[in-house]
Amino acid sequence: MMHRMFELSTSRSFDRAPGEGFRTTLELPGWENQSAWGYDEPIGSYFAQLYRNTTPDGERPDIWLSGAGSNYARPGSIALEVLRSTGHDPLTIVSAMGILDPTPRLRGTAEINEQITELTPEAEDRYTAGQIEALRWVLTGACPGPGSEREWLSGPPGAQHVEAEYHLVVGGPYERGGDQMSLSGADEALMWALERM
Repeated sequence: MMHRMFELSTSRSFDRAPGEGFRTTLELPGWENQSAWGYDEPIGSYFAQLYRNTTPDGERPDIWLSGAGSNYARPGSIALEVLRSTGHDPLTIVSAMGILDPTPRLRGTAEINEQITELTPEAEDRYTAGQIEALRWVLTGACPGPGSEREWLSGPPGAQHVEAEYHLVVGGPYERGGDQMSLSGADEALMWALERM
């Protein structure tokens, strides 16, 4: 079994064009020796093959996320399934996939507070509610992450953590039947908080 003696960039696949076929390593701790992920052009889906480091060479993957059974339309769709399957945190997963923005930036607290104040949801407006909930998470970390749905226990998240949750949010509507309007609102809010709009 070959062990890697170098650290790959956490942003090595950040700028890959959607639909471009590739296969690259998935550097997830405890799974990094043989694991890979990529995009399968003939199937039109992302995929991942995860092998525990204890799995002998030549064996089948311990976790096989194939686009043949489910369409993984975005890298975040794979990240979300890896989260569910391995229990690793979002930032570790997104970094292991190499899809982390190399220079994520967050808007300031005052600007985010102002945006929350301006957003007033109607009674049934799940989109705006998703925006507000995501922005409150960015400010305080006091509620579960909008993509991972995990409790956040260490104060406000940093820019890299927000970036990781963003990937899970955009992968979410494709992989879970939940509240797609709320996830769409969270998608827009996190893009805005990360200064992408």
